[in-house]
Amino acid sequence: VMSKRRGTMKAACAGMLAMVAGVACVLGMTPRLSSGVDLRDSNTATKNLNAEGAKVAEKGMDIVLLIDVTRSMEGVLEPLQRDSLWLFPAIRWTFPGARIGIVLYRDGVEAAEGFAGTDSKDLERVLRDARAEGGGDVTEGVHRAIEEALALGRFPWRPSAEKHIIVIGDAPPPYAELA
Repeated sequence: VMSKRRGTMKAACAGMLAMVAGVACVLGMTPRLSSGVDLRDSNTATKNLNAEGAKVAEKGMDIVLLIDVTRSMEGVLEPLQRDSLWLFPAIRWTFPGARIGIVLYRDGVEAAEGFAGTDSKDLERVLRDARAEGGGDVTEGVHRAIEEALALGRFPWRPSAEKHIIVIGDAPPPYAELA
């Protein structure tokens, strides 16, 4: 029984490390494979992520997730909703001083929640209440979601913080908006 528990705990820790490394990679903060860091070596990866987290803690990090909630994103939205209970705290654990915001969109903005610091209950609620519905056309309102994230006063971006907008979607904006 003890070895099974240890194996389960080790697997859970490895999964958490992989998630944190994945988030860090999306944010451009994980050592690339060419650096010689083996992400399977949890000690090396953890030390590296802790060093990057300390750098971010000094100046802060503002992250806005733009999430397409059309029907085609159902397979992505459900795991994101399920994992949000530990995803947001894991980001803040890895990058102290990180603030996270969310914009949900289809053809237009469906919902938005401003930056959350240590308490992510509102973010979790907005994400949990989202339903993968609609869509069907080729283009989506990603351009409107970006405009919402950058709208003056919507998200109070800190001047000294690293700023990241992460788009989680599967369709481009209308062609006319690309010009």
